[in-house]
Amino acid sequence: MAASPQTGESPESILAYCLRGFHEDKRSHDEFCQKVERNYRAYRGVMERRSEAAGWTNKQHPPVVYQAIDTLMAGLLDPSPRWKLRARPRMVLPGEKPDVETLQKGVRANELLLADQLLVDGYAEKQVPFLLQNLIAGLSVQKNLWKNTVGPATKTEITSTPIYAPNSGKIIAFVPKVTSKKQGQETYYDGPSSIPIDVRDFIWHQSATSLDTAIRVTHRVWKDFGELKELERQGIYKNVDDLIESQDQAGDVLKNREQDLFQVDRTKDKIEVLECWIDHGRRVVSIGNRKTVLRDVSNPFAFEHLNNNYPFVVCSTTPDMFRIPGTSEVELIREIQEILWTLLNQRLDNLQLINNAIVLLPDDMDDPDSFDFYPGARNLVARPDEVTMWTPNAQIADLSLNAESVARNDLQNLIGASPAAQGQLDNTDTATQANLAVTLAQRRLSMKKQMTKYAAKRTGEQWMAMNQQMIDGTRYVPVVGKDGEMAMEEINGLLIQGRYQIDVEQIDESLLRQERRGEAQALLQVAVQAAPVFATTGSPLNYKAFMDNVLDAYDIEDKDAFYASKPQQIENQASPQAPPGPGGVTSPAASDPFNQSGALGQQQMMASQGGAVNVGQEMPLNGS
Repeated sequence: MAASPQTGESPESILAYCLRGFHEDKRSHDEFCQKVERNYRAYRGVMERRSEAAGWTNKQHPPVVYQAIDTLMAGLLDPSPRWKLRARPRMVLPGEKPDVETLQKGVRANELLLADQLLVDGYAEKQVPFLLQNLIAGLSVQKNLWKNTVGPATKTEITSTPIYAPNSGKIIAFVPKVTSKKQGQETYYDGPSSIPIDVRDFIWHQSATSLDTAIRVTHRVWKDFGELKELERQGIYKNVDDLIESQDQAGDVLKNREQDLFQVDRTKDKIEVLECWIDHGRRVVSIGNRKTVLRDVSNPFAFEHLNNNYPFVVCSTTPDMFRIPGTSEVELIREIQEILWTLLNQRLDNLQLINNAIVLLPDDMDDPDSFDFYPGARNLVARPDEVTMWTPNAQIADLSLNAESVARNDLQNLIGASPAAQGQLDNTDTATQANLAVTLAQRRLSMKKQMTKYAAKRTGEQWMAMNQQMIDGTRYVPVVGKDGEMAMEEINGLLIQGRYQIDVEQIDESLLRQERRGEAQALLQVAVQAAPVFATTGSPLNYKAFMDNVLDAYDIEDKDAFYASKPQQIENQASPQAPPGPGGVTSPAASDPFNQSGALGQQQMMASQGGAVNVGQEMPLNGS
């Protein structure tokens, strides 16, 4: 393998180096793309001609894989992603102490800025194709870049149009009118952005086990000539006019999926540009139509403190050992879908044969074609007992239905998309079996979602690094103030500097949303009941901290909206006596371990210890 070229070499040598590396890595990548194409066709429910299911008269092929992948998507998507930060530990000199107050302000400033950028960039919407590609291909890639959108500014004015009297011509009134006109330039957005990219256009070094160990990666992008000229005008590209006479070198391999399924060409009127990130991402070379060097610069992003210098994030919810691509969910269940199609078409063919009326006649009967076959027909025969109807075995269809049911359950269980993940269980299951099935299904889904959390963490780290590099002024972000009123908070470019890390929420059974909310509510209730005891001892409780814990359990970030700016007058009203009934900590429902929330469990524990008055006298809340 050729060494990385040094700075100062001629454009021809860097062109040859990048193209040689691209073609070497493309061989193994083409094999990966063929698997992706097979998986995508199975996801769309396309029946291949060589399939055994296509050999029957009926050729039904319902997209069973599509339904299973759709179920997984519902569990993986996060409708409102956010990042929580904390200061990264740093080495300090002897006697030096970190400025904790400045670090706390920096954490808040970065969290507010990133939350606003996530909303403006539409990050949550972009996660749909990102995660869907991961489930189909076993790998998904996201590119992070700095986006600066500038356009004409609009100035709005209110003018008055006079109304004249019909006879005298005098002005009797004025009608306000809103007029808008373009004036100057305006920055629509200036911040980080994420773009999901097609894995067919992302080629990594064939020996890389992760992006951290990749010597080079190549991102193939498709741009029209107008886009390239605009980038040349901005000073990013050069030699764009040389592409007019050159021809596309990509070939037709990348167009099979779109042409076969949708009759479209995804590269029509586009020019292939290879972005070759070489020298472990420290240098980027852009090549047009594999002939012209459009750009050769150092990495424009300051990612030296991160795990790697590449502005890409890869994700696989089912990772494989020491490989960048993982295992596709479609690949695991593709053959089971073929089995379902074969059994379905075989059963339909058999049903059509069974439903046909077949008459058994003796071989010595004269003129059997003279029989009439229609409702109410009468045929005179000498020996009626010898004319019978053929009665097939109807249990064949039942056997096929049982086999199809087993195959469908195997398909769902293989990828964790079984009904147990949504709490839908068979009525024949016992309580222990039901709890075990739900727990295992949710754990498998949680493991897949944990991989997406890690990918989102790497994206957040790159966004934060770009903010620290690009923002040198003041930004204003909207926040929720007191009493729910909108407010604006100033984010200074100096305040967001520093080393911060993103906390990844560990998704396991103890952090299921329902349990976290129940535990927070139970803790708040215990605090309210035990408050008089602590008040008499001179150690009053901080109610706001307990309420903040409840709001955190409900994933509410803007807590100021729940606190009034002025003290509220609370009237003392006698609470009505609750009627006796089956509720309470000793009810039959409360004794069911599979129908018990965290709050109910805390209440039962408090009741067994004599209530809030005896807190701390019998046994601590943590059970130690």
